[in-house]
Amino acid sequence: MRETLEQRREVKHIFKQWMRALNEQVVRSENLKKYNVLGQIGEGAQAKVYKIQRKQLADPKQQASKADTIYAIKVINKDKLLKRS
Repeated sequence: MRETLEQRREVKHIFKQWMRALNEQVVRSENLKKYNVLGQIGEGAQAKVYKIQRKQLADPKQQASKADTIYAIKVINKDKLLKRS
């Protein structure tokens, strides 16, 4: 079946929306340098979950609010994920 021009535009539009949403959720490795890993929380078949905390910032006003917050981050093994799908 041949794709029409309208179908291609629709697919392109959906792809762009999906990429924007994905980029908002994905943490890039260079951003992880701003955090300290406090320990591992859990481990599954394809991922590990770590407890992290933001490193101390140079600006004292931001230190109290952001540095005290503790986050959880899920690290997914891409190779294992692709093998299972």
